[in-house]
Amino acid sequence: LAITIEDGMLHRWAISDQGAQLVGQAPAGELLQLWSGALQPQQDQICATAGGNGFQLWDLRSMACTGEQVAAHKMPVRDVSFCPSSSHRLVSGGDDCKLRLWDLRMLGSHGPLLELGGHSHWVWRAQVSPMHDQLIASSSSDCLVNLFHTPEIAKDNAKDTLEQPSSRAHDLEHPDGKVHTYDEHEDSVYGLCWSAVDPWLFATLSYDG
Repeated sequence: LAITIEDGMLHRWAISDQGAQLVGQAPAGELLQLWSGALQPQQDQICATAGGNGFQLWDLRSMACTGEQVAAHKMPVRDVSFCPSSSHRLVSGGDDCKLRLWDLRMLGSHGPLLELGGHSHWVWRAQVSPMHDQLIASSSSDCLVNLFHTPEIAKDNAKDTLEQPSSRAHDLEHPDGKVHTYDEHEDSVYGLCWSAVDPWLFATLSYDG
């Protein structure tokens, strides 16, 4: 599966050994550029895309936009990642150097549940661990990779409660926060991916080769 945007249209492609086949399309509206996308783990017909200063939710069966956070960040959103244990939690990373965690049931009406700092330049990847959704890893063009631990958010996921955003969204002293910085790269870190089989392993890709 691949999602592309061209000439004001969002295209859905099926990828096989025979190549790529266009299987759906829809008007992209004001969305002009895509930086990344993610399928919802619980239902792979729901897709999130990062474009502009916000992110969008799409039902791939009808190719309809079902939700949007217009101003998720103050600058372009580079990446989105669903929480594996909750269909309504999503993490975004942007050029404003921030990671933000959202409740998709409250799009447009409330701010983020949690905001995480720790970078001094664009966040290119913000990825939730597929096995431990209290762990979030991020990579940036500041040459750093950060690992965050969010036990309170994971606790909320387990309870499946609809918590109202509070001042903690901007409180970096909250127990949800950065636990380690990896500074082995010498240039921008554009790629990051968690292992699908080892819960404590992730890989990064940098411009330093």
